[in-house]
Amino acid sequence: MNTDRHIPVVFVSSTCYDLKQVREDLKDFFEINYGFQAMLSEFSSFPIDPCIGTFENCLSNVDKLADIFILIVGTRYGYVTERGKSITNLEYLHAKAKGIPVFVFVDKQLHSQLKIWEANKEGNFSTIVDNPQIFKFVSEIYNE
Repeated sequence: MNTDRHIPVVFVSSTCYDLKQVREDLKDFFEINYGFQAMLSEFSSFPIDPCIGTFENCLSNVDKLADIFILIVGTRYGYVTERGKSITNLEYLHAKAKGIPVFVFVDKQLHSQLKIWEANKEGNFSTIVDNPQIFKFVSEIYNE
C-alpha cells in the first residue's frame, strides 16, 4: 500500500456496461463503508493522462495508484487488445505483477460451465459468453 496517501485506492476491474450496477455498488461500498477511494474508469475521478490512450490509462492507474485490486468476471470477455488479451485480463496481470492484494469474483453461470468448457473447448458457448477466451482467463486464475 502506498504509505504517502492516507486513503487506500481500490481499483475495480471488469467489463463496464454489463456490470454497471455491480461496479456502482462496489464503489459505494468501499467509499461509504470504509472511506477508501474506489477507482472505476467510467467516473470523472478516474485519472486520465491525455497523452496516452484509454487502455494505457487503465494499466497506468493500476501500476501507479492501486492499493487493492477487485476483479469481477461476468460472462463478457470484452475488447481484445493487440496483445491477444482483454483489457480486464491485462489489468489483472498488472495487479498480480505489482503484488497488491487481488480479489476475484466470478459469475456463477460462468463458473458452473467451466468444467464443461474444459472437457469440450471447441464447443459452442455463445449462449453463455461473448468470447470463449473468458473460460481460459478464469481457468488461469483458478490455476494460480
